[in-house]
Amino acid sequence: MPAARIRRWPRLRRGAPRPPAQASSKDVVVGRSALALRNSANAPRPWVAEAMKQLAARPMDGESRVIELENGKVGYVETIVTQKMCLTCHGTQLAPPVAKALKARYPADRATGFKEGDFRGVVWAEISR
Repeated sequence: MPAARIRRWPRLRRGAPRPPAQASSKDVVVGRSALALRNSANAPRPWVAEAMKQLAARPMDGESRVIELENGKVGYVETIVTQKMCLTCHGTQLAPPVAKALKARYPADRATGFKEGDFRGVVWAEISR
């Protein structure tokens, strides 16, 4: 990996796709989760964990589910399938500087070892009616 790319790694990390914070509101909460977490703050809500188990059985990019939740809420999940660009930080062979940086920032990281096309996780929304 070129040295210039290593120096930019924090910028690449910040540039990873994220649900926009402004998408969450009083009536809509947006998040992202996975079966193999990098950041424990992204641990799934129970309904998201169940949906992920079903979606992981046959990962198709963009597959989604709408789920009736308690208290009149509706849940929505959409798959994240590992793309080639994801492999720099989530693949089976990480460049040593990337592996070192991930280990320092996320000591309990389980979000590596993926191949292109693998189920990576979901983007989810919980909507109040």
